[in-house]
Amino acid sequence: MDGFCPNEVPIEVSIPDDDPLYDARHEFWMRGESDGNTISSGFGHSNHALSAVMAAAAANAGHGQNSNRIQSAFEAVAGAVGDSNAGRLGGARSHSIGSDSAPLVRRVRVCVSNNENTRILFSMLRVLAANEEDLRAMSTAPTLPFGDSGCSVYLSRALRGYTAANPDSAAFVTMQHAAFFRTCRDIRNPINLRNEKAAMELLLDLLGTALESYPCSLAEDVTDLMDEEVYPKFSNRRHAKIQVRGEKEILHHFAFWAQTAIGLIELIEMEIAFENGEEQDGGSPNPGFDYIVQAMEDDDALHFTVIRYCSDVLGALRKDAIQTIRQEREETVIGRIT
Repeated sequence: MDGFCPNEVPIEVSIPDDDPLYDARHEFWMRGESDGNTISSGFGHSNHALSAVMAAAAANAGHGQNSNRIQSAFEAVAGAVGDSNAGRLGGARSHSIGSDSAPLVRRVRVCVSNNENTRILFSMLRVLAANEEDLRAMSTAPTLPFGDSGCSVYLSRALRGYTAANPDSAAFVTMQHAAFFRTCRDIRNPINLRNEKAAMELLLDLLGTALESYPCSLAEDVTDLMDEEVYPKFSNRRHAKIQVRGEKEILHHFAFWAQTAIGLIELIEMEIAFENGEEQDGGSPNPGFDYIVQAMEDDDALHFTVIRYCSDVLGALRKDAIQTIRQEREETVIGRIT
């Protein structure tokens, strides 16, 4: 056994109807997703069009010569993706502030692990916690890791979701599939300390709401399971209690994660203020970030996912912020000398 716990619990996240940035956040929230109140990933008919591309490529290879089949198939991809995207964006625009539609909900099943679902959850939280400047930066950054030189012009345009096959046409220039840019699942790295702290606070609120929905606490579950008369071994009653206990353990794990992150971010903010020359009661925070992270590393009771997040993710944010302050200070000094 590798120590991995298979228990999972769904966490639901959505945009509040009273969000002052609802329209902009909603547009970004819907990128690359199908319509509906509960969202799951998918691109509709585009998968069928991609199958057409593969079939045409195979046919072309079999004939051993160039053919218009490839071009036609790629154009089919561009058209199908463009049509499905237009439908999604149309649906997104129709959901405006004050409408009677239910808030769009995303459900992510997480476990005690820093796996893909955990990263997706954190990405969505960063989007929900973003202010106007953060949201603008998120939504306009390209996400594709390759350029046009690595594949044919038709494949490149199809992958980018262009709806026109002719690169000289106005449609080719102006109409691009939203997947060319980031989606709410793609914010895998923190934007800044403010946003990350707000995301962790939002996570803590969501977890608190989820835990309150259970009729009893985790401690009560643990106590109940010690009573084998009420909860006999191998009984459905006991299995149900074990399942619920496992869900609460996951929620408590992420609550501890969020609380730890918030505490360390506040410490980092104090260190940044001290580095920036702002007056601090008692001088530099003591113990500092490095000391606390090392103590976490030495504590065998802490889960490694929390330690790695605090050390690597928050540590990188702290280092970048302090380096920026020192660089600006050096530039100021150089400017005075010259």
